[in-house]
Amino acid sequence: MSSSTPAVTLVGALVSASAYEQPLPQSAHEPIPIQAVASIQRARVDIYCGHRLQAVADIRSASRQLRESGAKVSPETLAALDQAAWLTRRRQHVLAEQSLEAVLNRIAAIDARS
Repeated sequence: MSSSTPAVTLVGALVSASAYEQPLPQSAHEPIPIQAVASIQRARVDIYCGHRLQAVADIRSASRQLRESGAKVSPETLAALDQAAWLTRRRQHVLAEQSLEAVLNRIAAIDARS
């Protein structure tokens, strides 16, 4: 066995490795599910109409849809949804609506960046 065999093997491995193409990173994330936005908007209407339990169900649905999607949603956005549900259950409707408005603003900012 010659001493050049390991060098040839090394060169062959380097050539093979340089030919490998790594997949490009996915620059765009999945878009925000339109159903989640619709659920948030329905929750706002339900709060306004005094349908507290339905509003909480809509908020939870939106939260679940966002968590299950591949969209890049910040933890603060999900926390704001949880806060809106909590505030709605405690009949603090103005604060709940403000929290939902903040969520919609964050979602709009995510869509604008995509």
